Amino acid sequence: MMEEFVKEAANLINSIGFPIFVAVFVMARLEPVIVRVADRFDAATNRLSDNLRLLSILVARQQGLSDDEVRKSEQQYGTRRDK
Repeated sequence: MMEEFVKEAANLINSIGFPIFVAVFVMARLEPVIVRVADRFDAATNRLSDNLRLLSILVARQQGLSDDEVRKSEQQYGTRRDK
């Protein structure tokens, strides 16, 4: 198995060059890590969006806006997110 990998790696290095081979190898090894980081980033972005929406509602209510006015402003400014 390892001998096959070494032979295949040598063939790739001969055909595409060592720097390209190293870049492809590193990217292939890091792909799972990049996917996990992207998923965590998406989750954090969604939580931040939810928190900002909640804070906006709280501030609007403190300023005396009714629930209907808050919903209208959410629709107008695009702060409402479908779940």
